[in-house]
Amino acid sequence: MSDLGFVAGYRPCVGMVVLNQTGNIFAAKRVDIKDAWQMPQGGVAPEEEPLTAAYRELFEETGMTKKNLTLIKQAKGVYTYDFPASVVPCAFGGRYKGQAQLWFLFRFIGSESSINTSQPAREFSAWQWKTPDAILALAPDFKKGVYQEVFYDFCLKVR
Repeated sequence: MSDLGFVAGYRPCVGMVVLNQTGNIFAAKRVDIKDAWQMPQGGVAPEEEPLTAAYRELFEETGMTKKNLTLIKQAKGVYTYDFPASVVPCAFGGRYKGQAQLWFLFRFIGSESSINTSQPAREFSAWQWKTPDAILALAPDFKKGVYQEVFYDFCLKVR
């Protein structure tokens, strides 16, 4: 993986903000956290470039392919969040205290019929296009600070 300033003790990850043509953001309901919605995100494998990981994760989690996406922007830096204390011992074998994420902003230019969250390693039970405020209201508390910073970095309006 490229040296992008990922933080020791944090799992190297990417996060993706995907906008539709009206400016709403793709969000999906997690299968493992009751009533929690999030934007796609996932780990970066050793020797994998973050943008490659972003496209891979989007396909694995949503069925979106590179041909359905236009890259708009990469975040200025890496954002971190800590897992809740109760999760640290079990998440990823207790190897990480949280996640360090490099975020990307994409425009979805494909057909919504190509979006499929029922992938083999299913993480989501539903998806919708949402405003930044709606995503913040439904995101797990420990992710909200990063989401706010990413929205600001990408100039997405939050009330």
